[in-house]
Amino acid sequence: MTQTIILSLLISMSFISCSQSSKTVSNHNKSSEKCAELFSKKISNDSGTLALDLIRLTECTADIDTFDVTYGGPYIIQLATKNREAGLTYSEFMDDFQKFKKDKMYSDFKRSTYNDYILKRRVADYKNWSNDSLLLEKMGVPSDFIRNYGEYVQTHADGVKTHAVLSEEYRESLKMD
Repeated sequence: MTQTIILSLLISMSFISCSQSSKTVSNHNKSSEKCAELFSKKISNDSGTLALDLIRLTECTADIDTFDVTYGGPYIIQLATKNREAGLTYSEFMDDFQKFKKDKMYSDFKRSTYNDYILKRRVADYKNWSNDSLLLEKMGVPSDFIRNYGEYVQTHADGVKTHAVLSEEYRESLKMD
């Protein structure tokens, strides 16, 4: 239950952090101080604070990003919990996370889910359809679905909706037929 709550928080927070604008130089210094403070902090027992801290880590280091937080949430939570029980800091957690990212399981996981991650965030635009359809092919999506969804993108893309939104609308339209 707690893992589900944390994962939900991580996913919603990752969208917020992705939409934030870049910081000015003066904010960078404040950000650096906050990051140093976060790295020296012990991992929180509170699930909400833990979720927020993990999102903040994506702003402090390139070693963990929104893909890791969004798609690797269960693994990250398990690793953070193990580190928390050992009384470790977020800096020590990142050391363990780096080891985890070198594992074959992680690389296989990322290879199988990264195209989905990219496509869901990309604005659906028929001008980019040739690239987007290649990602769908790499994901193993049936060619009939790709062709029909491509036609839907051509007639329904508005330059704002992402593929995550538009593909859900397309699936809903299929249920109505």
